[in-house]
Amino acid sequence: MLQMSLILSATLALAFGAPVPTSDPCSTLGSLTIGNVTYEHVSDCYKSIEFFPEVAETTLKTMHTAYNDFLCFRDAALTPDLDLPFRSAPVDAIKELNKIAKKHYTRDFDFHADFLNLATAFNDPHINYQVECYSSYVFKQPLNLYASVVDGKQALHVFQDESGSELNDCEVLTINGQNALEHIQAWADKFSGASKDPGVRLNAALVSHTYDAVNHFWGVSDGGFRLRSTLPEESSLDYRFKCPDRDTVKKTFQWAVTDGPEAGTFTDKTSFVANVCVAPTASSGGTPSDHTAQELGPVPFTDTPAIHKHKRRRLLEQREEHTKRQLVRREVAEPTLDLPDATFVAADNKTAVYQLKSDPSVGILVVPSMMFWNDTITFMQHGLSELAARKVSRIIVDTTGNGGGYTIMVNLLPTIFFPTQDKTLHSHLAEYRVSTAVQALTSADLASLTVDTTFEPRTYLNRTTHASFTTNFFLDPVNKTLNGREAEYTQKVFGDAPLEWVNQTITYPWTNDSSKITILTDGNCGSACGMATDIFVSVHGVKAVAVGGYPGDNLSMFSYAGASVKTVDEIIGNFEELNVTAPFARLPYKGNFRVTIYDVYSRNDTVMLEYNPARHVAAHRLQYTPETARHHDLLWGAVAKTAWSS
Repeated sequence: MLQMSLILSATLALAFGAPVPTSDPCSTLGSLTIGNVTYEHVSDCYKSIEFFPEVAETTLKTMHTAYNDFLCFRDAALTPDLDLPFRSAPVDAIKELNKIAKKHYTRDFDFHADFLNLATAFNDPHINYQVECYSSYVFKQPLNLYASVVDGKQALHVFQDESGSELNDCEVLTINGQNALEHIQAWADKFSGASKDPGVRLNAALVSHTYDAVNHFWGVSDGGFRLRSTLPEESSLDYRFKCPDRDTVKKTFQWAVTDGPEAGTFTDKTSFVANVCVAPTASSGGTPSDHTAQELGPVPFTDTPAIHKHKRRRLLEQREEHTKRQLVRREVAEPTLDLPDATFVAADNKTAVYQLKSDPSVGILVVPSMMFWNDTITFMQHGLSELAARKVSRIIVDTTGNGGGYTIMVNLLPTIFFPTQDKTLHSHLAEYRVSTAVQALTSADLASLTVDTTFEPRTYLNRTTHASFTTNFFLDPVNKTLNGREAEYTQKVFGDAPLEWVNQTITYPWTNDSSKITILTDGNCGSACGMATDIFVSVHGVKAVAVGGYPGDNLSMFSYAGASVKTVDEIIGNFEELNVTAPFARLPYKGNFRVTIYDVYSRNDTVMLEYNPARHVAAHRLQYTPETARHHDLLWGAVAKTAWSS
């Protein structure tokens, strides 16, 4: 009914609203193939869509309930003056939603842009709002940029020039008349949302090294500044370069449109809204998992059938999607980084191991994602054994660009290096927000033998007894006041994990020896990756080496380490599975709205890990050089020297 209402509203707006222009910009856009689409075509169409009160009302209600009752960081986000390396202003989501509700809009584009800006302000990629309506076209600049330090001076250079202007390695002096680094940082601070650390935001805006686990090669991913699925502020960028063999070069590059809906998907504004924007009536959200039993392999539990069911489902639900703020797929187009100083040893389709040639005592375990299962745990142990057989005695755990994955791997990855039978040693204390709706959901979940949800109480361990819960701890909330705002949370609980997936009889020269283990990070180690890094560091004293950011500044080892994230559709799906009334409606538009549903604490801290800057600081720092920016193996060598120089 809502879909029909929106389409009718669009038609009536054209018929009875302001004077209709002689041509419909969406009609023009819809007729074009991607190679012929310009920035102006997309901008004109996006900004021609009238404001829909029906969309606004439903969207506001859902957003308000999700932020107010489910977001675990609702009150922590009010924290002012966060210590360095963080620079992130307080965010009052409820106050901002009230402002949006009172604001007069004439364009639908502006309404949804305000929601995107609110989500971005958290500087936490777990918290996201982006509708397909205004992110369906992808924009790209021809230059990939990187920052390197030579003789103590940091400058921005061209990593890759696809304009044909022969600008590779030229220094970028200014962008739109502003110092180039300052311009990139200002953009990242406003639009990236990658981290509360500005140095990590800078890294995310620039070109990055990426391991392609499927094809087994190292390449580069476009920086967020270059590749965007949100409409750039202007149609072009003005650059000024200093090149070794030329005078100062000035160039203006238009934003190229590189992807979007096929021609004919829509023919005018009305069909654009109907076919690109409006969500289908039947939602596919809330399904347990897109993994099949064959993909996951056997579940190594021997509990009773009821508990077996709950634990398997919970393992499927405990995932964190690899996330980039702009929601553009950062594909590795080609193997652009050769590795002359590294020997490839072994790989599966999730990870790889290498050995340094210049220092054969150093091996590397590449962990580009935490989205792996028990078979990869087995492979990791095999690969590390291969390195040990090659006389490797020290290990770099490379988390470059790791955006997260399954939260059980937070427990299992450190267990490969530091064996334990204590399920809580490598687990964070966690807590949920509590509401009447969640209490009803968890009570129904606990009573069901055929359905279980993300909020399943039996998949957590009592912090005192370390036993799995058999009762609903959501019914015994704890009142807490943060930054002057009161809310109810669950008691703190530990997560569970199948330690039997790790063969703890296998040992290596570095087993239980933190001095022989280091972590390489560019700060874009998010979610489950960040939580695992914290376990390595806070529990076992492993020291991380963070690369990039700014010389002389600390840099975060990880970003957005707060625990589990869910989309609105997934949460509603949980309620529907148990025939419990959901507290909000699905959003009218297709897209992605997610909130973090539980937070975690490092050790016995009283401050959430997400808002604890001291827990983020890397022990060691490195800057990219022109050489390490282009050769990941040389970066490994620099990390080894930094970590084990003594």
